[in-house]
Amino acid sequence: MVLPKFDLDDWCGAVQKYKVTVAIVVPPLLVLIAKSPVVNKYDLSSIKMFMSGAAPLSAELGDQVEKRLPGKVTQGYGLSESSPVATYCPYKQYQKVKGSCGLLLPGVEARIVDAESGEDYGHVQGKDGRPGELWLRGPTVSNLDVIGGSSAGWRLRCESARRS
Repeated sequence: MVLPKFDLDDWCGAVQKYKVTVAIVVPPLLVLIAKSPVVNKYDLSSIKMFMSGAAPLSAELGDQVEKRLPGKVTQGYGLSESSPVATYCPYKQYQKVKGSCGLLLPGVEARIVDAESGEDYGHVQGKDGRPGELWLRGPTVSNLDVIGGSSAGWRLRCESARRS
């Protein structure tokens, strides 16, 4: 469902009326769902899953939403140039790695590299990994920002990343 502008009462009313089963949302909306008394006025039990994107979703916020409503929470990572997602975390996996943006989608490849040198950091990731720039390539990634030489096919630079 698409609303002309966001209003929590209108959103909750539409979820109740149309019995929405999957809600694609941003973390600020999940904050409202977790904390606003407005939510208590509506039956949102039709929602089976909240798919969060556009900003990182903390494990704590996901837990707050799941405690309040029956829908399961998960998230992905993407941007306009990746049409629209590059990673997704299925719910069963999300429970083990809360806060993670998930696994690469089929056909998408990624590298974590030093922004200055282009040196790969993927091999030094983990608990104490080095943050770097995320490079993506794949059939759904636009070719607006070709990096590493066009023959290499790395097409997109993204914000700071760290592999977990």
